[in-house]
Amino acid sequence: EIVHLALTPSTLSREDIFTDVRVLLVEDEPINLTLGEALLDEYSFKVATAENGLEAVNITEKQEFDIILMDIQMPEMNGFEATQAIRDREKKLSRHTPIVALTAHAISGYAEKCLAAGMDGYLTKPIQAERLFEMIERQLTKTALVVDDNQVNQRVAIRILADKGWKVASAENGQQALNACK
Repeated sequence: EIVHLALTPSTLSREDIFTDVRVLLVEDEPINLTLGEALLDEYSFKVATAENGLEAVNITEKQEFDIILMDIQMPEMNGFEATQAIRDREKKLSRHTPIVALTAHAISGYAEKCLAAGMDGYLTKPIQAERLFEMIERQLTKTALVVDDNQVNQRVAIRILADKGWKVASAENGQQALNACK
């Protein structure tokens, strides 16, 4: 039996979640790069750019980012190769930066290919502002599962975590928690 638990939303606003967020925008097409920067400017993200995957890998060796928006088809090193290189380095550092694929490929199975390659999300071009902001918010908001058979303890833990910006699910016992994680 799989239990799907409802999430208590974070009490933080989108503006709070987006405060001081460092974004690496990786895009080889100048018009898409300009559009991406303009969209990200709406929430005053701290944006760095790279024009290909190799440049993105080099930048991430010197600088940390909160999220990476990665085009897939680029010269020198594509988005899949760049993601693999970044993930290989992150394993050694015990770190994980969300990487969201930006692609014109809206074909069946392509999102799964991106996720299997180590990316955390997938957006199709042309990028729509609200879908972009929803994806960034989802990637940056932490999620917790509170497991306790005492309802009062659950409510207190949920409230504390939600006030700190976490989305929270709860379970009354270990079996419910394990089933929810499948």
